[in-house]
Amino acid sequence: MAENNVEQWLADCGKPATITILPTKDGIQLALRFGEEKANLEKPTMVQGLALVGCEAIRKAIRDQLDVRSEEVVRMDAQDQKSH
Repeated sequence: MAENNVEQWLADCGKPATITILPTKDGIQLALRFGEEKANLEKPTMVQGLALVGCEAIRKAIRDQLDVRSEEVVRMDAQDQKSH
């Protein structure tokens, strides 16, 4: 692959996304963070689409293995996020 093609491929894929799984006193916390401040999920990049599919698969696995009584989806605003 020529250098221009590699750069275009990386640009088309989108920025990195991170899935975090944390045990808490109340259960399991699953967090999905995209590399951009605000992701356009009406037209997700390849990385965003894969992250969404992965997150849903993890949620299903949790529901299959644990007695899930409730789920809460919370959208974190950029100002609410704290660095680790």
